[in-house]
Amino acid sequence: MKTKIFALGRNRQSGFTLIELMMVVAIIGILSAASVMSYMMARDKARVAACKMTLEAVKKGFEDYAGSFDKYPDDGSINSFADIKETLKDSVDFMPSQTCEDPVEYESEMLWYRLETRVHWTGGAQGGTTLILETGELTEEPFY
Repeated sequence: MKTKIFALGRNRQSGFTLIELMMVVAIIGILSAASVMSYMMARDKARVAACKMTLEAVKKGFEDYAGSFDKYPDDGSINSFADIKETLKDSVDFMPSQTCEDPVEYESEMLWYRLETRVHWTGGAQGGTTLILETGELTEEPFY
C-alpha cells in the first residue's frame, strides 16, 4: 500500500474564504460607525462650548450695559442673537462667527435678566443642551 505524503500547503488553494471576508467587512463597519458617532459627539460638544463662550461675552456686555443705563435691556427687545449683537454693539466686540444659531428666550426686569437658548444635537438625534444665563450665572441643562 502506497501512502501519499503531501507537503504543507501544496494542494491547498490560496485566498480568503467568504466567512473571513465577511468578518473583516463587519469589523470595519463597526469601527467606522463608532468613529462617526464619536465625531458627532465631539462636534456637538464644540457647538455647546462655542455658544457658552458667546454667552460669557453677552454676560460681560449686559454688565456693562447695566453700568451705563442702570438697568438691563428691556424685556421683549431681544428675540435673536442678531438683536443681542445690535443691543450690545457698544459694549462687546463680537467676532463675525461668534453666535448661537438657535432661537433665544429673553426676559428682564430692572436689575434681573434671564437669557435661554437651546443648542440641538446634530445627526438626527432628539434633544440637546439648554444654556441659561440668569443675572450673571450660566447653567447648562440637557433636554430630550
